[in-house]
Amino acid sequence: MLLLISNADTELLAMRSVVGDLPAGVAVRWAHPDRLAGPPPLDGVTAVVVRLLGGADAWDGLAGLESRCRSAGVALIASGGEATPDPALLALSTVPTGVATEVHRYLAAGGPMNMANLVRFVTDTVTMSGHGFDPPSPVDDVGVWDGAGLGLGGSRRDGRPLVAVIFY
Repeated sequence: MLLLISNADTELLAMRSVVGDLPAGVAVRWAHPDRLAGPPPLDGVTAVVVRLLGGADAWDGLAGLESRCRSAGVALIASGGEATPDPALLALSTVPTGVATEVHRYLAAGGPMNMANLVRFVTDTVTMSGHGFDPPSPVDDVGVWDGAGLGLGGSRRDGRPLVAVIFY
């Protein structure tokens, strides 16, 4: 089981949207660190991915989680919220730096497909599950998103509202 802890609600929503499409036997839990009532339970967890916008100081429970992961033999992958990896968070990771850096690339690229491939990457790398994964695929900085199925060249029904959504 993978545990994702992120203070970016968009990542938690992306994880929620792909969890049903993950390979059989792959389980994921997710939480926002500010909404945890205490230390997150590690029962059944093989890897923890922590993404903190604002760096290590953004969550006071990080040091305790690192200690618990090390004691329990649970892989910890810590990543910052910037486009480039955060050296202080990478140093907290218990996996090789290359693995933690690749996880950061999935998170920095954003989007549901990258989140699904992040899960596959971590489970393949940490538990050798063999599900396979695609490399991170950056989401365009600017463009028309067709995730709602409206069609890029399709027609819009008159009288229906048109809404602009800005992803960051």
